[in-house]
Amino acid sequence: CPDNDLDEMLLSLSEFSEKSSSFFRPYLGALVQRLCEIATNTTVSNSVRNKSILCLVSIAEGSPEMCQYDESYYAPVFESLIKISSEINDGSPWEYDTNNTSPYQTALDSIGVLANVIELKNIFSHIYQLVVSYLSKDNVTWQIAYASISALSCIDLESIYNREFFEIISMFLNMD
Repeated sequence: CPDNDLDEMLLSLSEFSEKSSSFFRPYLGALVQRLCEIATNTTVSNSVRNKSILCLVSIAEGSPEMCQYDESYYAPVFESLIKISSEINDGSPWEYDTNNTSPYQTALDSIGVLANVIELKNIFSHIYQLVVSYLSKDNVTWQIAYASISALSCIDLESIYNREFFEIISMFLNMD
């Protein structure tokens, strides 16, 4: 499929997903797998990659409860978004720029959106294990470390664990 046609199809899919994500429930695993393949494919245009990422987010926005309980959604999506986020390089801008349309920035933004849309209490351990697996490898690149830590920083742990938990830990560690 030519990039231009794929670009238009992904835009339509994203718009449909925002309203009717549950339509995809029987095909969710296959659809997510294909969208992740497109999003991580560095040989297609950035526009197509970004629209694929936006489709993944639109599916969650349209049906967050479906996505937070279905590992065929959240496992490949977060893995792909962290992988794409690690495409940052030495020449990339460090300050947030709304005009930055690089897939790594779209992926970072999407992790933040998903952290707000999906009840992460159900999938935090999966994300945490994924990040630990990346960071515990020998010769981990700064890009992987940056993407992994950025993914964790999007998660509001107080919303996952109650505030009392943090107060007890804070008192135990003598931190205020």
